[in-house]
Amino acid sequence: MPEGGILPWKIQKLNVAPSLSYDSIHKPLKAPKGKRWDYDSTENEWSLVSETTTTSDEPVVVDAVIIREDDNDKTSSTKSTSMTLDDTSSASSSSSPFVEHKIESSDTFQGICLKYKITPLELRRANGGFSGQNLQLVPNPLKIPRWNYNIMTTLAEATPINTEKDAVSILRRKCHDMSASEAKAYLMLSDWNLTEAIENAKEDGF
Repeated sequence: MPEGGILPWKIQKLNVAPSLSYDSIHKPLKAPKGKRWDYDSTENEWSLVSETTTTSDEPVVVDAVIIREDDNDKTSSTKSTSMTLDDTSSASSSSSPFVEHKIESSDTFQGICLKYKITPLELRRANGGFSGQNLQLVPNPLKIPRWNYNIMTTLAEATPINTEKDAVSILRRKCHDMSASEAKAYLMLSDWNLTEAIENAKEDGF
């Protein structure tokens, strides 16, 4: 009989661990006792919070004042109203500098860049600076920067315009290497709409 061939302490047992899967790579780890994971979609971050912390599902009602100006007689009127925070969030979503793209099985990294006319660096920077081109390892949905419209609109609306000279000066600051006569021509063609003038100048390479 071979030495120790059938003894229990001589028999080797293999403990095979389950193979790695990408299906749960975005799921958080198991939270400690008394804690739970909370996901912040705006910052794209997870944080540990106490289980006793509860959030109210009821919308918060706030008072708002709507100011309307009549272009005909230049008179303004105010109207008091109330709206919920859900209404304000949906209203502000249209002015967000990002749009969301839900990743489909047929999507490719290069295809998304071509579809939205952005560079790979801009796409990575808007989604936390991920590396590689495997869409299974990136946040879903993807945040797509809307540089050509929303950010220019925000910059234009944040700057007060009093005279035509101010509009020419602002347009020249937004578009480098543009002369004063060129800026005035773009504004005249856009009926002195600064946002539209900036878009037209950017399309022409300024």
